[in-house]
Amino acid sequence: MGTEASWAIRTVGLAKRFGAIRALDSVDLRVPAGCIYGFVGPNGSGKTTAIAIVLGLMRPSEGQVELLGEPLGSRRYADALSQVGALVQAPAFYPFLSGRDNLRVLAASRRPVDERELDEALDRVGLLDRAHRRYQTYSLGMRQRLAIALALVGRPRLVILDEPTNGLDPVGIQEVRQLVRELGRSGLTVFLSSHLLHEVEQVCDEVGVIVHGRLVAQGPVAQLLRPRGLRLRVSAGPANGRPAARDGQLARQAAAHLEALPWRPRVELAGDALWVEAPPERGAELTRALAQAGIWVSEMVPVRSTLEQYFMELAAATPGGNGRP
Repeated sequence: MGTEASWAIRTVGLAKRFGAIRALDSVDLRVPAGCIYGFVGPNGSGKTTAIAIVLGLMRPSEGQVELLGEPLGSRRYADALSQVGALVQAPAFYPFLSGRDNLRVLAASRRPVDERELDEALDRVGLLDRAHRRYQTYSLGMRQRLAIALALVGRPRLVILDEPTNGLDPVGIQEVRQLVRELGRSGLTVFLSSHLLHEVEQVCDEVGVIVHGRLVAQGPVAQLLRPRGLRLRVSAGPANGRPAARDGQLARQAAAHLEALPWRPRVELAGDALWVEAPPERGAELTRALAQAGIWVSEMVPVRSTLEQYFMELAAATPGGNGRP
């Protein structure tokens, strides 16, 4: 991924000002086609503003926007928008109409639709067999899946979902999470704006982190959350006439040996375990150093940041960031 044609959404220096308030500050989004992209940030960080500009609902103050390869302001941008499904605010469904009738009425308000399109959208969200039931009988998860079905009518290439799990119970969140995964597996590009970092981490291929209007990190989730260190557990080697050390004492001895290495890794104790700030490829070197001191490594696992930990570190380091997603 990296050629211009591979971006579903691409912005360059995107900025938006409301008087003295700078809602977006030189944002360079890169959303690869065919991926599930998570867009995360605190409330008021500019997520919804960026989405509104991409959807043509708001004009940028500065910068460039490309949607499915078409630049904002060109005649073809409207054609690109016709290939985008969006769920930005919950649609006002009619409680006494069936799911299918709701979908037919609301979709037809934008353009003519046929029954096959409705069937396809309902089937993709798992509601085809319950489409005849009244909307008022739907669970919260079913209602949100129907809203996503509305965004899927017309076979879009890109679907933009703004906080799709807001207000849902755990069952509804799980339903929407599974649906987003299935949409991604089908080859559809999904742009998912959310403050639920755990959910984003579970379903997204790539993520962009926006804080105080600035995009402070962007890239594949696996790359951003790469191992930050190693967790070790140690055991005593051959006693050689020495009294056996207790686990906690042994861990302290191991920490002292590792901190004395020429490259001086940072070591923290966690009960009878150690956390060593070192890349995984230095694991053999750590094991060898401890073995020479008569201490055996009984367990060694890489320690990865969660998206929430990563976000909090970024927010704390960003001027104006409040650290709350």
